[in-house]
Amino acid sequence: MSKNLKVLNLTGCTCLYRNPDFSPYEALEILILEGCESLVGIDASIDSLKHLVSLNMKDCHSIQELPEKLGSMEALAELIVDGNSVQEIFIMPGGTKKLETLSVRDCKSLTQIRSSISQLESLTYLALDNAKITHLPDSIGELVKLEHLSLKGCRSINKLPDTIGQLESLVELHLSSTGPDSISNLKKLEVLKVEGCYIEQIPVVIGMLEKLEEIHAKACNLEGDIPSDIGELAYLRILSLSDNRIHSLSTLYIGNCKSMTIVPDLSNLRNLSELELLHLAISEIRGLEGLESLQVFDVIYCKLKRIDGLERLESLRRLVLHSCEFLDRLPNLSNLKKLKEFKLRDCEKLLEIQGLDKLELLEGLQISCCRSIGSLPDLSNLKKLKVLEIKNCDKIKDIGGLDRLESLEELQISGCRSLERLPNLSKLKKLKDLEIKSCEKISNIEGLDQLESLENLRIIGCKSMEKLPDLSNFKSLKSLFIEDCERIREIVGLGILRSIKGHNCF
Repeated sequence: MSKNLKVLNLTGCTCLYRNPDFSPYEALEILILEGCESLVGIDASIDSLKHLVSLNMKDCHSIQELPEKLGSMEALAELIVDGNSVQEIFIMPGGTKKLETLSVRDCKSLTQIRSSISQLESLTYLALDNAKITHLPDSIGELVKLEHLSLKGCRSINKLPDTIGQLESLVELHLSSTGPDSISNLKKLEVLKVEGCYIEQIPVVIGMLEKLEEIHAKACNLEGDIPSDIGELAYLRILSLSDNRIHSLSTLYIGNCKSMTIVPDLSNLRNLSELELLHLAISEIRGLEGLESLQVFDVIYCKLKRIDGLERLESLRRLVLHSCEFLDRLPNLSNLKKLKEFKLRDCEKLLEIQGLDKLELLEGLQISCCRSIGSLPDLSNLKKLKVLEIKNCDKIKDIGGLDRLESLEELQISGCRSLERLPNLSKLKKLKDLEIKSCEKISNIEGLDQLESLENLRIIGCKSMEKLPDLSNFKSLKSLFIEDCERIREIVGLGILRSIKGHNCF
């Protein structure tokens, strides 16, 4: 039977201090000695195991060196020595050509990796977690098939060799210190982990890792700015930066990471004044309520369903929500007393804007292609409003308070097919630019003839519009466009408008 034995499992034999003679087990493929705490060495007969594929010596705490005959084990593909007392990794010349996995985790006596490690030409996985090594040999760069390198907890390593950048197959990298600039050559890298490490900043070349999907930097000593070109990582899905000291960060831009589903908890960024999220797959933002200094918040082409905490951003000056196709509701915005600019575009599922009527410092308001919004709050309290654009909001029937916006200088209403009437505009004495376009139910613009400051007038595609007032009062009018208004038969006063430069009528 011993000649045909393929698996020998001696896990947990804590009293075993020496292993048996392996020579009778020529067919053995898997040898497990995990947890044999008293075992002090491996019998030399192990070199007779020509078919051995996997050797597991995890938590054999008394073993201080790798088997001398390791080099003769030609079939060995997996070697696990986690939790041992080995002091160095030395590979005998000519052997272990097929070794793919070398796990040396939690070997706290390990102080040296010899340059001979480069002979492991098939190695794809190397883990040296919590070792006492102070450096890696330059020859590490010759492991061209290496896909996973873990140096978690190797706090004695101050700097990695530049040859790390030669690991052209590397997919996952766990660091314990800042990597060299040469990591920018790791074009296949998908996962970068520096969690719990004493580093001051994310590598500045991070934006060159074009395949990167995950960045894990939780509980580090991060204090500096996040590299701006992190927004160029098109495949980034996860950015974890919680429990850091990056309180001084003032601007954060994350863009074009179309696979990103998670944004880190932002609550610690007390000094953040500008936040832009562009082309992300995120469905929520955590910690937004903690951004007490945030003044500019742009969310463009994201998959957010809601924006919890938005209502607590009392320092906000600008808010842009663009192409958030799944956003169906907003919190009440009435606390955003300092908001001056609000742009809402292509949020087609959004039903209402609560608190809009309380934004008394608002100067610019744009609402475009929000086709599910049925009504707007009364706007009469927006005494500072200078620019108002409402476009392609199919269900809006009325714009209450429009007639009392006495600071208004620019008004554009376009594609509001359900809008039946406009209030009398005669009090809008500062209005300079007026466009009414594709509002098919509007038949009249009351008070138009009283707008003495008007410089530009465009009335386009208003098929129910039958007449215009006498234009002779428009002393400042510079341009007049009246197009596709088929019921208008004449324009009174057009002939005496000396200030006008060009017109396109009917």
